[in-house]
Amino acid sequence: MIVTLLTDFGTTDYFVGAMKGALLSVCPDACIIDITHEVPAHDIEAGAFILFAAHEAFPPCTIHVAVVDPGVGSARRPILVVSGGHFFVGPDNGLFSYIYERAHTPQVFHLTNEKFFRPSRSTTFHGRDVFAPVAGALAGAPGVKIVAPVQANGVFAVIAPTATEILQRDWSFYVWDPATGAVRWMCSWDTTAGEVDAFAQDIRNACETVSAQGIATLGPG
Repeated sequence: MIVTLLTDFGTTDYFVGAMKGALLSVCPDACIIDITHEVPAHDIEAGAFILFAAHEAFPPCTIHVAVVDPGVGSARRPILVVSGGHFFVGPDNGLFSYIYERAHTPQVFHLTNEKFFRPSRSTTFHGRDVFAPVAGALAGAPGVKIVAPVQANGVFAVIAPTATEILQRDWSFYVWDPATGAVRWMCSWDTTAGEVDAFAQDIRNACETVSAQGIATLGPG
């Protein structure tokens, strides 16, 4: 899973390295990409623009950690935003304003499940102690696992039961093995490519929602 980092920390101190260490401690296989760490200090507007401009170059399901946070230690919320197939983790201070305004309709989650934070947290370094570990948890979250050779018109896969429930609101398919979460997805001779694409997108959306709900509570956008 790809995780990007954007901060105003600069690169002459230990802060960026500490964030990466906290993230990799949770998900050692994460692929970390630095967008920039040279956002002007405390310039939320600049950070918001850079994040929006850069994120579209990355594939769906990328996790973006953004920390330009002059209000760290205050009552501002740590949040997770799910929008356009991407995850955004950071402070609720306007840093995701361009995502809200110009990307797909977002879901906003308040990060409240402290078991995904570092055990001892600084009041001034949420990038390391809150946002990076949450990103690691998302990067390691389960998605779809193909469990049998793909047939001409059928796929056997394991998916989270909650994701199955979400998908079955709009699509009909069999739960092959409730004990393991295995499902069978079938298409017929007249299934169109557009229908397959729509179903694949709904699978992605369901998995994203389940991953987000596992570490946060849905809050106001």
